[in-house]
Amino acid sequence: IKKPEEWLQFAREEEYIQKRIQQKINVPHHEPKNLPFFERTLSTATIQPTSTNIQLSSQQPSTSRHYYKKQHQQQSTSTRSRTYPTQNNYMTLNRNQENYPKKETQQSTPCLICNKNNHTTIKCFYKKNNGCFKCGQSNHQGSDDGDDPCGAKKSSTTTTFSPVFVEILCNNTPQKALIDTGSAITIIHQHLLNDIPHEKLIPKTINHLSANCSTLDIIGEIPLEINVNGIKTTIIADVTTNLVTNLILGSDWIQSNNVYILTPEQRIMIRSRGKEVSTPFVTPPLLNYPATLINYITFPPFSEKIVEAKVQPNNMTDILFEPNPRLKNKALFTANALLNIENSKIRISIINATNRQQIELLGNHYQYYYDLSDAEIVQINSGQLLKIDQQHITIFYGGTNKK
Repeated sequence: IKKPEEWLQFAREEEYIQKRIQQKINVPHHEPKNLPFFERTLSTATIQPTSTNIQLSSQQPSTSRHYYKKQHQQQSTSTRSRTYPTQNNYMTLNRNQENYPKKETQQSTPCLICNKNNHTTIKCFYKKNNGCFKCGQSNHQGSDDGDDPCGAKKSSTTTTFSPVFVEILCNNTPQKALIDTGSAITIIHQHLLNDIPHEKLIPKTINHLSANCSTLDIIGEIPLEINVNGIKTTIIADVTTNLVTNLILGSDWIQSNNVYILTPEQRIMIRSRGKEVSTPFVTPPLLNYPATLINYITFPPFSEKIVEAKVQPNNMTDILFEPNPRLKNKALFTANALLNIENSKIRISIINATNRQQIELLGNHYQYYYDLSDAEIVQINSGQLLKIDQQHITIFYGGTNKK
């Protein structure tokens, strides 16, 4: 190839090929289009079309780029020297073509807010500053990395998860037992032990640490017979005075008796001596109860008051109080607290953190309280320990305390 007219024809064909490639790879609209193949080489000179040029163009056969490259490499030294910039442009374009698939695979997923591909969700111009990235509501939150705004709406809010309780016979007495794989030992409450026939208690003094870092006061151990639908098993259980449930069957009982916890089928299964029995999960015993406001209360702005709430009359002495989320929404704050019951009443400290007066009506529920039997100490959020001492609540903050 020696004449400029022939190179012009090659350039036109190459531009046509590049346009077809662009259409196939569907380059996004925001990416710049490729420059013409010979834009730099021909920018300083313009070849006017003549009848001779038209004739040469019509006689030129249509060939592939690989043929042009081969012909170009077979030129003389002087020709190669003159067309060297053109060759560099061709090789650069060829490398760009090979990189197109890589660019496509590196494209980020579309923004989950505006569905555009040129940015991530976290950098979207329409992202809300407060609450959910997409809708701005505060009852749910998009993830920190920008994935799945409003994702909390997709999760099930009606599904509740409860501890695994089953009905068994403990020393021939019907009882609901908690199956707890997280407990290394089997534990029975002293109150339940006093209500069922049992052997002589073997005294021992030891403290176990519970999941919330509170201590379980062990006063002894005793052998128990656990009957599950006709299969009798035995286990040595520790006896405690402060347990939130009557009986916990721990990993020692689960592993020694080949107990299978079949969560999808909502049952446990035991295999023993060629016999296989199962028993279904049951509803956990009620552990929480409502606490109801007794009096009509008015909270001045930025104030704190001690209020009384009524609880159901029973044999409970100490309870764990958990505030109603409705109070937090009104900027009325009260802490989870271990409280003492007197005449079916408890005393709660409530803070009004707003600059306006707020009124709480008679009969309003302040959420729930939990029976802790004879528990004396329990860990609350942020490492705070609450303890009852002569009707006062003491809060420990890393070595200091306030009443």
